[in-house]
Amino acid sequence: MLKKRIYKCSYNTFKTIIQTAGSIWGYYLCKETSVWPSLLGGRNAWGPELWESKTTQPYYEFNEGFVLFSLITMGYHIE
Repeated sequence: MLKKRIYKCSYNTFKTIIQTAGSIWGYYLCKETSVWPSLLGGRNAWGPELWESKTTQPYYEFNEGFVLFSLITMGYHIE
């Protein structure tokens, strides 16, 4: 019973650390983009800046960090 509880505690501690690190990393990636609301520290761009991208999609900003972030965080769940 003790072995089972030790395993469960260590596994849940690992998940907590991974989720916390992923949340902090995601916040730092998104906080300076036009997608992030001003209430959370972003620019919250409206008007001409909203459609400033090269595509016809609003809120489109490509960042290499987004790709790496999504691969790592989704890879954890898919694994």
